Amino acid sequence: MSVANTRTTADVLWQDGTRQRGVASASLLLFVPRNEHDFLPGQQVVRVRGGDGSAAAGVVRGLSCRDRTVSVSWLKQEAAMPNGGDEILSAYDLGIDGNSRVFYGNVVVRLRNSMHEAVVQAQSNDRKTMGDDLSWVGHVSDLCEDGHVLVKWGNDKTTKVLPHEIAVVKLQMVSEMLREMGDWVYDDGDIGDDAVDNNAQEQTAVQEPAGIADNGANGEGGDDDSDTEDGLVPSTRLNWGGDGSDRQGADDSFRFQQFDVMQSPPDHHYLDDTEQGTGGGRRWIKRVHKEWNILENSLPDTVYVRAYEDRMDLLRVAMVGASGTPYHDGLFFFDLQLPPSYPAAPPSVNYRSFGLRVNPNLYPSGTVCLSLLNTFGGQGAELWSPEVSSVLQVVVSIQGLVLNAQPYYNEAGYEAQVGTPEGRRNELPYSENTYLLNLQTMIHLLRRPPAGFEDFVRNHFLHRARHVLLACKAYLEGRLVGTLGGEARAADQGRSCSVGFRLALANVVPRLVEAFAAIGAQGCEEFDRPPLCTSSASG
Repeated sequence: MSVANTRTTADVLWQDGTRQRGVASASLLLFVPRNEHDFLPGQQVVRVRGGDGSAAAGVVRGLSCRDRTVSVSWLKQEAAMPNGGDEILSAYDLGIDGNSRVFYGNVVVRLRNSMHEAVVQAQSNDRKTMGDDLSWVGHVSDLCEDGHVLVKWGNDKTTKVLPHEIAVVKLQMVSEMLREMGDWVYDDGDIGDDAVDNNAQEQTAVQEPAGIADNGANGEGGDDDSDTEDGLVPSTRLNWGGDGSDRQGADDSFRFQQFDVMQSPPDHHYLDDTEQGTGGGRRWIKRVHKEWNILENSLPDTVYVRAYEDRMDLLRVAMVGASGTPYHDGLFFFDLQLPPSYPAAPPSVNYRSFGLRVNPNLYPSGTVCLSLLNTFGGQGAELWSPEVSSVLQVVVSIQGLVLNAQPYYNEAGYEAQVGTPEGRRNELPYSENTYLLNLQTMIHLLRRPPAGFEDFVRNHFLHRARHVLLACKAYLEGRLVGTLGGEARAADQGRSCSVGFRLALANVVPRLVEAFAAIGAQGCEEFDRPPLCTSSASG
């Protein structure tokens, strides 16, 4: 027999919650989520911002990609069942529920309490032994609106179960499973290593598409004095020693040197690394003094550094986020340590993250992923060179290459998406979420400023509080993140920020106003209640 033609159809559950049946599979393209807010129907989520502080979970019914809003049905905690009607929320206020990983296609097993009944029934009806019965393992075929999970078991029966009655089997590469099984699995001598590797790639490529397809399925599937149009003074033009005409409650007598040497702070990330603190001898000390001299004379205007006479291996760096980026007006702190082998080895750098990931290169753990630090791949001038690299180069690289206008493309491999439809689809949501995290970082810093920088943090936000809130007001009115105080890109003409971003921002602004008021910032009262945003964002 010769196969002349094949045709495969799929039933698809689209990201907005609609279903479409009998779609020609050749007309579908693989979609891989590129950001943590690309939710899909059926996923269980929890609030990460806003709300009443409860840990209630909900089920995603659909997501509007244009508006960045999510329809969620909340579950009763005691029974994981729906609790009232759906609620429309900002995608930025939600996160995946870490306690639930049940999703379409997952291989699952019954937990012991729910498994016993199934096994007894199988033994009594079919007189099967525990080893023969397959009613305990199956795959998720649908996530029901009532909170149940539809599972097709190994005995070909399909039943509804509650999420807490099953456990998801850990995903495994096909090649790993074949190695465990042994040579007997090869019924055909034509199956070799190349086929195994291709299967492994295929399995890992189709985990979470935008539309969830069930191939061949037939049943139910699963105001002020500045010269900018916004009334905002860009944060890169800060005047800490001027007439104070644009300052709100700031101490005009305050001066903070860009570089200074003092005693080490008790909260430095590398303080306890005393072995490193001994340094590397006279030659090492001479090199450190050289670095201090470079920093004292060559720092960019918006970077501030403290060195420590009792711990010459330690440094602390503060950076002011640049205008034209989602980091504008924010403060970002980094702790550095020079190893005894410096400059043969680069410095260690830790970002004060407060558990937030404001950039693909800045991890919640504080790790800074950068080729210059040998924490990311690179080649040539990208890597640390003992002969030419310096601490100043590290600082400038972080400020210019990491805290930039389009942080989405900092993710490894994503630079290839610049100018593509996929890139345009994802760059704006990433920048919107980054600005929300920037605001959260401001609040954390006002509550817990790094030692030695307490006055600096307070005066910075006394100086910039009103401008931050004016920016929030502009964003609530639809301006794109990072376009204040400058000209928008041609590609952004006619675009506005998403409804979901404005919903999330409206929840953050009152807490921001409260934090600014606590340090005595003036002129913030008018921003206490931001307008509700109900208009739809353009595509």
